[in-house]
This record gives sequence, C-alpha cells and structure tokens, in this order.
Amino acid sequence: MLVDAQPERLYDDWTPDRLRKVRELNPPGVFDRILKACEFVKAAARPMSCPITVITHGVVDLIQEEPGVTAADVNRFEQSWQTLQQELAKQSPLDRLVVAEVSGHMIPTQAPDLIADEVLAMVAQLCGYTDRTRPRRSRRRRSPWSPSAREVGPPRKPVEPDHPRPYAKERMAGEWPFRSGAAGQTASLT
Repeated sequence: MLVDAQPERLYDDWTPDRLRKVRELNPPGVFDRILKACEFVKAAARPMSCPITVITHGVVDLIQEEPGVTAADVNRFEQSWQTLQQELAKQSPLDRLVVAEVSGHMIPTQAPDLIADEVLAMVAQLCGYTDRTRPRRSRRRRSPWSPSAREVGPPRKPVEPDHPRPYAKERMAGEWPFRSGAAGQTASLT
C-alpha cells in the first residue's frame, strides 16, 4: 500500500535552477534527504510480484504558488506527480490506483476511512475472502480527524467493494483531472 508515495524519478528531469528553488523553499536539509531517498529507492528497485494499491491525492496542495513558484510550475509538478503515481501502480501485475478525491497530500489525516477500506480490501483479496466473510473495520476505531467520525446519527452501512465510495474514485489510465486546492478548478494533464 503506497499512500501518496514520493516517486523516485520525480526530480530526474529538473534543471539545477529548479532544484535550487525547491531546496530554498524547504527547511535546511529536508530536500537533500528527499533526493538521497530517491537515489536509494532507484538503486534498490526490482520488479514486484505482490499486489500494490497506490492511493494518491485529488486536491492539489503539495506545492502552492508563492514568490519563485508560478502556476505553471505547480501544474507541471502535479502532472509529473500523478503520472509517476500511475507508473508506481503498474509495477505489479496486481495493481490498483485510487484517488482520494477530497484529500490533499495528508491522506492519512484527511481520508483515514479510505485507507482502512483499501487495507481491508487488500487483505480480503490476499486471503481469498468472499464478500460475506471478509474482515470488517470496527466502528469504534474511527479516527477523530475523520469527517465521518463527526457525523451524528446511526452508523453508516459498511461499504461493499462493488459500490462507489463517496470519498474516492478509481481512475483508469489517461483520466487524470484534478482539482486545485484553492480555486477548485479542473486542470488538464495534456
């Protein structure tokens, strides 16, 4: 399970000037550690035979427009990020790509139910569970940050795998509209 994971090839085509700008926008040493981690992952990469579920953000919030960062830079970065998320999912013959439609990069705090449902679906797939016997998440373990944890009323019916989830939508290759966090606009990746 990869949750908005840092693609190791994200910075491969960046110019030294762009790398310098991003380094300046981060706290000292943070961006250098990210680059070292990317190099480590590239060196250790090998084909995977296990199932992979990649969950990526649907709201653009990784980088924002600010002095030295234009809207074109933000769009180019987001386009690269989403393309590489698709490639991460294709590293396994049993791949799955899920977009957290209402979440930015902090998916564990903004859409924890999505992650829990995807983990249970993966366990059910690996263990050969049917819909009737697959494990269910306890209603008492819901995160206090989850929007559904603040709902008033009877507990929700468990979401079955065949039904669409209100907070996520699976994407097929080539269908990558995404929303800008501030303006809510749809941007094209082509």
